[in-house]
Amino acid sequence: MRALLAALAVSAAYPGAWATLAPRSFFDTFPGAGHHWTAGLPAYSEHLVTDVGAFYLGFALLLAWAAWRPTRELIVPVCTAFALFSALHLAWHCLAPRGLRHGRCSAPDRVAGGGAGRFRRRRRAR
Repeated sequence: MRALLAALAVSAAYPGAWATLAPRSFFDTFPGAGHHWTAGLPAYSEHLVTDVGAFYLGFALLLAWAAWRPTRELIVPVCTAFALFSALHLAWHCLAPRGLRHGRCSAPDRVAGGGAGRFRRRRRAR
């Protein structure tokens, strides 16, 4: 349980620190390694990107705390809230209008980003 909580903390700290400390770089190049998922979105907003970074850092802190001192009273609400955020984030990627998806991303990018095109097309075919 502690290892999983620590892994979740790191997964939240990575985008959180990047978006908070270098918001323009985050917007232009996230997730890195030649991929540009957020650059295809509408206009850059430093305020919005740093707020998202702070949000992720807050979750990273709570998840790390739960890993360090695991109690049911802390783990259940933190993990429930993070799962809710993750589900809503995935839903956005699945249902976003075509122009707001990952733009010209490769197939692996689309899968990692929630498979937006695949789910959207399947829904229309019914």
